[in-house]
Amino acid sequence: MILHIKVVPNAKKDRIGEKTGDYLKIFISAPPVDNKGNIHLINFLSKKYKAKKSMITIVRGERSHYKTVKIEGI
Repeated sequence: MILHIKVVPNAKKDRIGEKTGDYLKIFISAPPVDNKGNIHLINFLSKKYKAKKSMITIVRGERSHYKTVKIEGI
C-alpha cells in the first residue's frame, strides 16, 4: 500500500486527520528534529495498520512535510 501523507508535527496527540487533495493529513506529537518525526510516524503507522516497523518505508519526502510511505503486506 502506498500512502501520500502530509505530516503535521508537534500536535497534542497522534491522529489521522482528513484527506486534503491527494494527501492524508497525519498529526504527530514528535518534533521534526533529528529524524524524530519520521521515526515517530513509522511507529504510529505500525500500530495503526498492525504492520512491523521493518515493513514501512518512507519512499519520498524524508525531509519534507509531504511524504510518500510504502507499507508492505497490506
